[in-house]
Amino acid sequence: MHRFTQKRLGVHHNMQTSTLDGLRFLYHHAAMGAMHESDERYPPPLCYPGTRDVVVGRVTSWYLDKNGRKKIMWVDAPAGYGKTAVAGTVKENLDAMQLGFDSPVGATFFFWRSSSERNSPSRFIITIAYQLAQSIPELCPGIEVAIKSKPGVVKMTLESQLMELIVKPFKSLPHLAAMPNRLVIVDGIDECINSARKSRVGKKPEAWIKRRLESGSFRDVVEPLNLYKVGDHMDDVKRFVRAELSRIAECFDIEEASEEWPGEWALVRKSDGHMVYAATVIRHIDDEYGDPLQLLKDIVEDSPSDRPDISHSTPFSSLYELYRQIMRSCPE
Repeated sequence: MHRFTQKRLGVHHNMQTSTLDGLRFLYHHAAMGAMHESDERYPPPLCYPGTRDVVVGRVTSWYLDKNGRKKIMWVDAPAGYGKTAVAGTVKENLDAMQLGFDSPVGATFFFWRSSSERNSPSRFIITIAYQLAQSIPELCPGIEVAIKSKPGVVKMTLESQLMELIVKPFKSLPHLAAMPNRLVIVDGIDECINSARKSRVGKKPEAWIKRRLESGSFRDVVEPLNLYKVGDHMDDVKRFVRAELSRIAECFDIEEASEEWPGEWALVRKSDGHMVYAATVIRHIDDEYGDPLQLLKDIVEDSPSDRPDISHSTPFSSLYELYRQIMRSCPE
């Protein structure tokens, strides 16, 4: 019995060493800033309490539904409707649930155009594999085998990396069918602008992936969800604006703290359901050196309707005009 225990301890020790070596290798080549908990993204964008509840619930229910669930959910929406915040909120909600196993969210990757590590797909598979190895330690021996047999895997094609670092290690698990599913969250595909494969995707990766995922060949595995069509976005913005204006009124000792602000509902209407519009206005008027009431009045009373160059140019013309208004209000 004693010898058996020592032998088992020896195997355990070797596996720990091997696991650490594999994780260390992946760590040095991963985009650490792309992860939900990274310092680069702190604080991570989350939905304002009480908003986007319907879509967050839809995504969470899809993950928890083990019967008949399609393996991929494609969440689509115009910019400014909070896809990144929804992704972060789903992640934190699932982590807080008692599901009987650790790490329901196996990995995350948040693309970002201004980050050299996050605006390219080159570190994408490696980063996902690194996180999966942490959330599912049983994968580590298979990943270690891949790294030792092919140390140049980090320079291989994405397809090869996917096969060597994720697919093969998963297939090597003896009880794969009984293992709880992990959620992998990929956000901001339109932020992936620095790719050597631009010619393949017509320089528009999101549109290319959208066409692929919505094609007939993927119909049986992809669950589409149009965030724009789910929930009451105007009501969400109204809730956010009301709470934030009350907070600002209290901080600035404004008498309207318990009443409707002048321009409050005009701001909600101008947002057209874009949370980013409302949040930008709130940040602008929450100025300790300014007059929040006057700043809000300037925003809601300045309409782009008399600007033919932008009034109907894009779906985000009101947001562009908002940025122009803010810039015009800055001291020279």
